[in-house]
Order: sequence, then C-alpha cells, then structure tokens
Amino acid sequence: MTDDAQLTIDGETLDEGLMIKTSGRVIRPFNRMIGEVADEYKLSATDDGLHVRAVNAPNVMYVDATIPADELETLSIQGDETAIGVNRSRFGSTLSEARYGKSTDDPVTLSADGATLEATVNRDYGGVRGTVPDRLALVDPASLRPEPPTIDRDRPSFALPPDAFIDIVSSFNDSKHIAVTVADGVATFSGETDTRAREVALEVDTDGEVEPTYFSTDFMESIADGLKTGYAETATVHVDDEWPLTVRATTEQNIRVEYTVAPRVHNE
Repeated sequence: MTDDAQLTIDGETLDEGLMIKTSGRVIRPFNRMIGEVADEYKLSATDDGLHVRAVNAPNVMYVDATIPADELETLSIQGDETAIGVNRSRFGSTLSEARYGKSTDDPVTLSADGATLEATVNRDYGGVRGTVPDRLALVDPASLRPEPPTIDRDRPSFALPPDAFIDIVSSFNDSKHIAVTVADGVATFSGETDTRAREVALEVDTDGEVEPTYFSTDFMESIADGLKTGYAETATVHVDDEWPLTVRATTEQNIRVEYTVAPRVHNE
C-alpha cells in the first residue's frame, strides 16, 4: 500500500486519500448488498480491505460487509485508515457502465479526495474500446448514523444454502412475521395469516435449541435479496431466544457479508 497517491481531474492534481482498482463483478454486488439496508454508508479502507457497517433508518437491521484486499487489484490509502461517505443509489448509477455478467467483467478505478469520488470504467462497446469517467459528490461520514455495536453472544447456528434461505423467505411473503425455531436438529421457519398457517422444517447440523422467535418478513426479505444480488455461495444462520438473527454469507468473489435483524413481538 502507498500513502502518496494523487488524483488528476481536468488536468489538476489533487491530494488523494483513497485509490481502488477493481471490477464490476466485485464492487457492484458489494454496493447492492449494502443497499438492501442503508441508503448511505461509510466506506472504510484499511490495509486488509474495504469495510462497511451500516444500520437502517429504524435501527432494526444492520449490514457488515468486507471486500478483502486480496480481491482488489489495487488498494491505496493514506495512513492506517481512510473513510468516505457514499450514497448507495448515486454510487450505483456511477458504476452502472461496468458490466459483471458471466462473460464480462469491466475494470473499475475509484479515486477519492475526501469530497469527490472519481470513477473510471473501461469497457468494450461492440468491439470499440471505451473509457467512461464519472464524478460523484461524497457524503460527509460524520453525518451518517453511528455504526452499530457488534453482537458477541454465542448463538446456535446452522448452515443453509443461500438459495434455500431465499426460497423459504419468499414463501412467507403474505405473512407479517417469520418465526424461527430450533429443536432436536430441526430448524423450523413458520408464518401465518388470518386464513393460513405454514411452516418449513429443515434437518440441520446443530445442537442448539431456540424457542419461536419472530422477525419482520420485510427485513427477512431484505436479507434474501442481499444474498441473491450478491451471488452468495455459502450462508450460516445464527439465532437465539428473543435475540437478533444474523445471516453470515460469502459470495463467489469472496465478499463477506453479515445481515443482522432484531426480533419482533409476535402480537405487533
């Protein structure tokens, strides 16, 4: 890592606090996974990678995501840590020219001077090579909601394929809450409406016991959407009696993400 990177805009050289070389396949899913929770977030860069811990407006759900430095072509920062504030929607628009399909993965260079982010995408337009520069005003990190505390409690956990979690949550889209229960090696997801009660029971590898604990279906769907948009390959569910539920996942690009949602009272 270096601490003397510079940014050139319209021929003017500015001091640069952060420079990243990556690709659409890495940075776009990362931004989209965070966007399931927060509209704005603080992106922190250290020698070991890019990190985000952001909470939603109701303070009910948070995301903790990391791109390891090894998954980035270049990561250059000033000092031990550099942080910028990002608007998820505007950042996504800035990155939109970077393709990340199965056969395409366009290079992306990001440079920040504290107030401005310069993004450059290099891509092919039907055999014609193109460069797409874009400039984005950053958000003051001090204006963002404080990062949530880490949950240190050792909760019962079980592995669950991301596609299974996505399918199970979608099957309860007409229920206000989803209850999670664990007993005798079986994890049960259940929900009900005025006219229907449904449950999905899964044989899982866990010794834990969890009484029915209820979570908002809307927030569980946000977790499922994050796993889907990030192309998660593995997932583990952590849950305990009347404690927050956490889904820890790893994507095909080795992005590590945790979604945590607080429990809801069943009669709300």
